[in-house]
Amino acid sequence: MKKTTLLAVFSCLVFSFATQAQQSTSQNFAPNLQGKMHPVTQMPTKHSALHTNSTDQFVVDMDSSDAAYAANVNGSQYGRYLWDMNMNYAVSDSSLKYMTVVFDSLVDSYSMMSGGTYPNNLIQSITIDSLYLSLGQENNSGINDTLVVQILNVATSDQPGTTVLWADTTIILANASLTAPTNDWGSPILLTLAPSFTTTSNKKFAVKLMYLGNKQDTCGFIAGYSKTSGNCGTSTNVSLCDNQSQFSQVGTATYRANTYTYWSAYSQQLPNGTGGNIYYDCDGSGGFTSGDGYSYIQNGLISAMISVTSTVSVSENMNNTVKLYQNTPNPFNGQTSIAYDLKSAAQVNFVITDILGRTISTTDLGMAHAGKNTFTLSTDGFSKGVYFYTLKSGEISLTKKMIISE
Repeated sequence: MKKTTLLAVFSCLVFSFATQAQQSTSQNFAPNLQGKMHPVTQMPTKHSALHTNSTDQFVVDMDSSDAAYAANVNGSQYGRYLWDMNMNYAVSDSSLKYMTVVFDSLVDSYSMMSGGTYPNNLIQSITIDSLYLSLGQENNSGINDTLVVQILNVATSDQPGTTVLWADTTIILANASLTAPTNDWGSPILLTLAPSFTTTSNKKFAVKLMYLGNKQDTCGFIAGYSKTSGNCGTSTNVSLCDNQSQFSQVGTATYRANTYTYWSAYSQQLPNGTGGNIYYDCDGSGGFTSGDGYSYIQNGLISAMISVTSTVSVSENMNNTVKLYQNTPNPFNGQTSIAYDLKSAAQVNFVITDILGRTISTTDLGMAHAGKNTFTLSTDGFSKGVYFYTLKSGEISLTKKMIISE
């Protein structure tokens, strides 16, 4: 079985197992490096009894979202590795048996910097129109292989559920590799499936990928990760990875990723329920310490084209009493101006929250006059990253996103 990789020199690495207790005592993340995107559209928090339906189609691509965040917001690097996988691997193979990507944040990935995630309480149904999988495959046995793709529910813990909502099984003939004519698992292609599956009871979903082949055969999948600068210990070919996914609720306070993998050597899915995960022992200490890399599989390269039908209130569409503008400049550092319009004089409050939804500051502006107003926000003491500013006036609450740069 071919064991060299195209994108990384991981065949020589030995992974160990880290418990959540070890992670929580040795890792210290800035608040702006954790959490999920929040709604950034202008939406009153209360609606009338009249509603219309709106359907939007967009691509959810966690890998591209985190890569864009790394490049445009926190200045970190982003890398990708190619991993081998086979459901028939044994414990001694110390490799991956399957992988699952959880879509728990429905972020419009390709307009992410001006958009956000869909608020779950407004979603009526989700149709998974298409799935896009970056895969490589190699057949050396001369025996047919099987590729299984499943759409699963998501458990209340935001881990992959066990209920199969949709499934596709592909028999890959021995002489018809996915990557034919190269027959090289290190040369991935883009595989497209069309589930056209609609769910009204599940506001989140997961996609599980399983490859059932002879042990001489290999399936390869790509996973992206956000990394810090510098190398891992004395190694010059492994970059230190200890950042988190910005677009997932999966995991714990110190570890967030969108992708779960089952490791044959540990006979369990990782990260597990307590946050235990593999890590690279950068300092060679024999145990997990601060500075070790541990989240190299943040984003398995599975993306989804989805159609979301959401409830939009008629009162929202007809509301012209308050208008909130995008702050300027944005991104910024130090101070920014936020303009808003009032149809009539009203009490106004501004609330600033971070990417986790935690309130950073609240400003009571008192009675603001009718017409256009401007609020100058000072962010001295704020860490760089994504924040949200919310104007509250009576029953209306409008939110937009802003970015604090260095």
